Amino acid sequence: MSVKKILLFLTLFFNLIFCKEDNKTKEKKSELLNSTSSSGRKVVDSKKSFNMTIDEMDTMMLCTLVVQEKLKKEDSNINKLEKKFNLTNSNIVNEKIATDIFENCNKNLDIKIVNNYIKNLTFLNRFKWEKSFDEISKVDYGKYKNTTDLEYTLEQQVLMYRFEKVEEIYKQKQIDDRERYQKENQKIRIGKFDLENIPNGFKLSIFLIILFIFFGSIFYFLKSLQKKPKDKKKKKKIQ
Repeated sequence: MSVKKILLFLTLFFNLIFCKEDNKTKEKKSELLNSTSSSGRKVVDSKKSFNMTIDEMDTMMLCTLVVQEKLKKEDSNINKLEKKFNLTNSNIVNEKIATDIFENCNKNLDIKIVNNYIKNLTFLNRFKWEKSFDEISKVDYGKYKNTTDLEYTLEQQVLMYRFEKVEEIYKQKQIDDRERYQKENQKIRIGKFDLENIPNGFKLSIFLIILFIFFGSIFYFLKSLQKKPKDKKKKKKIQ
């Protein structure tokens, strides 16, 4: 092995055993900041902050899909209501209908059905419309008699606030899961030992041992080169 290759190996080894330690320190700092933040990055802390169970959060996420699919079916009826109130260039009607469906869905959707699609904010199966969704997504267009009926109720305002928080948690979980998956794929294992779990002091000892062996080999090689010419001169004198 050439000297250049050995130096390259040592550089890579040094980066591997110590840079990963720095990354773990950064991760710990990040976790500490997240645990003290009110942004809702961690599910457990956020759940306490706005009093929701994981089942309720799962239900919310599935109800967003129910709403999206139902709005497609109600497109013509929504257009008629918009024309009635002269709101064709506004999203007020669409948003109110969506919120009404969303509210009803959250109140009546069976958790067993929810967990067929999503559990612990992780989707398990592709969404498809079921007959049970028809009942929980019915729209009573007769109750929208004037524009004041298009305003959110206080209960709906709280519901949408909670949904914003759940959506933040869901998005952050997607990011965290992706990063965790990437780290699992990047782990380098030697036999049954994981380099990331080896103590930093032990890593330093390994590095120093390799370093001493490397330089010791170089000095030995240089000395052996210096001895050869002297040996040749002695042989010539004897002759």
